[in-house]
Amino acid sequence: FANGFSTSQTVGILAAMTSNYFLNNYITFQEHRLKSIDLLRGLLSFYLICSLGAFANIAVSTYLFSLSSNWLVSSFVGAIFGAVWNFTLSSNFTWKSKWKMSDHSYDRNHYLVFLFAIFIFIKFALIKHVPLINDESYTLTISRYFSLSYFDHPPLMTWISYLFHLFETQSAHSFRAPHIIFGTLTSYFLYKIGCFIYSRQTGVFAAILYFISPFFFFSGGFFVVPDGLLNFSVAGATYFAIKIIFGNENKTYFWLALGLLLALAFLSKYQSYFFALALFVAFLIWKREVFLNPNFYFSFIISVCGLLPVIIWNIENNFDSLSFHQTRSSFTFDIFHAVNSILLQSMFLLPTTTILICISLVNYIQSKKREESFLILLSFPTILIFNFFMMASENSFAHWSMMGWMLLIPMASNNINLFKSSLKKFLL
Repeated sequence: FANGFSTSQTVGILAAMTSNYFLNNYITFQEHRLKSIDLLRGLLSFYLICSLGAFANIAVSTYLFSLSSNWLVSSFVGAIFGAVWNFTLSSNFTWKSKWKMSDHSYDRNHYLVFLFAIFIFIKFALIKHVPLINDESYTLTISRYFSLSYFDHPPLMTWISYLFHLFETQSAHSFRAPHIIFGTLTSYFLYKIGCFIYSRQTGVFAAILYFISPFFFFSGGFFVVPDGLLNFSVAGATYFAIKIIFGNENKTYFWLALGLLLALAFLSKYQSYFFALALFVAFLIWKREVFLNPNFYFSFIISVCGLLPVIIWNIENNFDSLSFHQTRSSFTFDIFHAVNSILLQSMFLLPTTTILICISLVNYIQSKKREESFLILLSFPTILIFNFFMMASENSFAHWSMMGWMLLIPMASNNINLFKSSLKKFLL
C-alpha cells in the first residue's frame, strides 16, 4: 500500500504544480503576470524549480506515512514543505518579483532556513536506513572508554561518542546526529564564504555542492567519522580568517571563534596541521599587522589548547600516532593506485564539481583575486602533500585530500554563475 501511496502522491503533485502555476500567475503575482511565450517559459521554469520541492514533498510524506500510516497528515505535511519551497524560489526566478529591501531580505533568509532544513531532514530520514560502516562500529566500540587521544586520530569524534555512551544511548544510529549537524554547519560556512567573496547566490550554490558531494554527504556530515568535524572546523576557521584579513574585522569574538575552531580542528584530524601552517603564512602575506595585535595571541593560545591532549597522550604512549602513520608511507610507486586515487577523488566530489573546480583554477590565472589566492593557499598544501603520498604509497587513501578540495568549492560555485544568464534566457 505504501508504494501505491507514493504513486498517487506523485500524480497529485504534478497536477498541483500546474494548477498552482496558473493561480499564482493570475492572482498572487498579478503585477508581474506572464503572457504569451513568457507564459510557457515561466511554466517550464516553474516545473524546474518545483522539482526539488516535489522530491521533498514525496520524501516527507512517504516517510511520515511509513511511520504513522495516516495518509491525510502525511500528505498535508509533505504539501507544506513543497509549498514553501515552490513559493520562495518561483517568486525570485519565475516571476522576478521585486520586493522591497526589507521584504526581499526576509524572503532570502526564509529560503535559506528552508534549504538547510531540507538538508537536515533528508539525512535524518536516512539515518536508520543506512547500515553502520566498519569505521563507525570501531568508533562506537573504542569510545566506551575515555582517553586523551588515540593512535589513529585525535580524540574529538570519540569524545562526542563517549558522551552518548554516558547517557546510555540505545540506538547506534543516534550517534550520527551530531555529525549531521556539523555537516550542515559546514554547508553554512561555505555559504558565508561564497557570499563574502562573490555573491549570495554563489554562497547558496556552494552549500548545495557540498551537500550533494557523495563524500561530503556521508563522511562529511553523516557517518561517525572525523571528517565531518574536520570540515566544520576548517570551513568555520576559513570564514572568520577571511573576515579578519580581507574584511578588516578586529572584534574579539571573531578572534575567539577562530581560536576555538582551530582547536577543534586540531582535535579532529591531523590534516588540520597543514591548514594551520598555511593560515599562518596567509597572515604573513596579507595581514602582518596582526602580529602586533593582542587578539592574535589570544586566539593562538586558545588554538594551542587543541594540541595539548594529543601531545600529552603521545608522550605517554611513545608517540604511537606517529609510528602508526609512518607505516602508511611505503614509498612504493604503483601507477594503478595513483590513477585510481585521482579518479576516486573526482568521484568523491562529483565529476561535475571537479570540472567546475578546474575551470575556476584556470580563470584564477587571469583574475588572481586576493580572496581566491587565499583559498588556494589554504587548500593546496593538503591536496598536493596527500596526492604525493597517494602516488608514493599504496597504503594511502583517496579521501585524505578532501579537506583541501572542500575549500575550493566556493570558487567552483562562482563558475555556475557563468552559465546562469544563458540558462535564465532560455527558461524565463
